[in-house]
Amino acid sequence: TGLFLFDNAPSHQKQAPDALSARKMPKGPAEGWTHHKDGPRMRNGWFKGMEVLIKERGLCPESGLNAQCPGFKCQKGNTNCCCQRILFTQPDFQSQKSQLEEYITSQNHICDFYPK
Repeated sequence: TGLFLFDNAPSHQKQAPDALSARKMPKGPAEGWTHHKDGPRMRNGWFKGMEVLIKERGLCPESGLNAQCPGFKCQKGNTNCCCQRILFTQPDFQSQKSQLEEYITSQNHICDFYPK
């Protein structure tokens, strides 16, 4: 087992194409969009949309949220300004590893990053 240490360069934080990412999700229902790494598993082939996921998780009862803030720049400290920010703060999205980390850990090595 090897230990690999990296700085926090943007290239080291890149996620795999099939990684869980709110930036890639449509706000509303969409046909053909799926996240599953091993293929679609939706009964009728439609993705519910970010807004429905947020409501189902009981995170924001109001509707009419934007998919993202203008220019993907949410106000500092705001965690419920748009659909993407709300999902991004959830544990399953936060625990998504970078493509580099996924590869290294899949080879039974340890991957860590220096503090910013």
